Amino acid sequence: MAMQSSARIKGDDYQFLYTWLHVLDLKKKNTKVSKVRIEDPDAGHVDDVTVFYSDGTPPHYYQVKYHVDQRSAYTLELLLDKGKGKSLLEKFYKTYKEHLNDNPGIAARLHLVSNWSIDPKDKVLSTVENEH
Repeated sequence: MAMQSSARIKGDDYQFLYTWLHVLDLKKKNTKVSKVRIEDPDAGHVDDVTVFYSDGTPPHYYQVKYHVDQRSAYTLELLLDKGKGKSLLEKFYKTYKEHLNDNPGIAARLHLVSNWSIDPKDKVLSTVENEH
């Protein structure tokens, strides 16, 4: 139980630190960021951080994943794993479709932020830059 609590606290700290990067944008001069929400109840499955913009830019939704164990990395198989119901990619797709349904013509940007990298041996994901 202590290990779960420690992992949860570290994950929350990681998410809050990432959130602060966007909250600080609110204080910049000439910022386009108008609002930052944490655990956004309107963001579907990609709800950890939502950033809204004042210039008409669609919102950016962030799902923040922290992993204590660094011996693994993201693979397509892992992103498609249905473990407890829907896979991570299914959750992203459902969130994107719900956003488009509620906001026709305004495509959102969904991001996975993690301290894991992409497995360089994964034939599909290894073609993607870690920054995008």
